[in-house]
Amino acid sequence: MHPAVEPQFNPERFRDLRQLRQLKPNQLAYLAGLTETQVYRLERGERPNLYAVTLARIALVLGTTSEYLLGLTDDPSPIATVEMSL
Repeated sequence: MHPAVEPQFNPERFRDLRQLRQLKPNQLAYLAGLTETQVYRLERGERPNLYAVTLARIALVLGTTSEYLLGLTDDPSPIATVEMSL
């Protein structure tokens, strides 16, 4: 029997994907409906618990899944491609 995996927001994955996508914190904040302060706090691990909708918006902007940002999978590939209008 495997122990249950405790989902937890991974700030390193969040920051690494933001940088990989060449998004500045203020750009990511705008696209995900966050404040720049919230982005910085997420990157420092100061907000480990997020609303599901917020997590989903971040995942869409970064082109990944909520599962990847929560450490439930090591595959950052999105399940489906969603076209976002800017």
